[in-house]
Amino acid sequence: MGNSARQKFSKMGVDRNDYVIVGYKIPYMTKKKDGEYLSQDIYDNDDKYLQYIEGWVDEPFRIIIDGMSGNYIAFGKEIANADEYEGFDFLELNVSDDDFNLVKDKATNLFNDVDFDFSTPKLLVFSHYS
Repeated sequence: MGNSARQKFSKMGVDRNDYVIVGYKIPYMTKKKDGEYLSQDIYDNDDKYLQYIEGWVDEPFRIIIDGMSGNYIAFGKEIANADEYEGFDFLELNVSDDDFNLVKDKATNLFNDVDFDFSTPKLLVFSHYS
């Protein structure tokens, strides 16, 4: 491998973030009631979803979309996160029924035109690669 190829290869990378979220793992190919894919709506309609995608400081809800392999859209209340270098230490989580009810209410309002069952949020722990 020549120097230029080696340099180009060494600059490529994947970022990993780890999350604990009360919410939903929505299939990437989930459709809205109008037949449009939710994933495409999230990418195209960033005014509606931007604060959740970017994780604004005062915004407890997150959207994490798997744009690399198209496996999921995660939505919910972020309980904890860790970046690719730190990972998680031991966590003591306090999650209440109120958290689950809050997420359910937010999801049914934000995604009211999406063909997905938002009746039962779950506690999700996952690594996201981008």
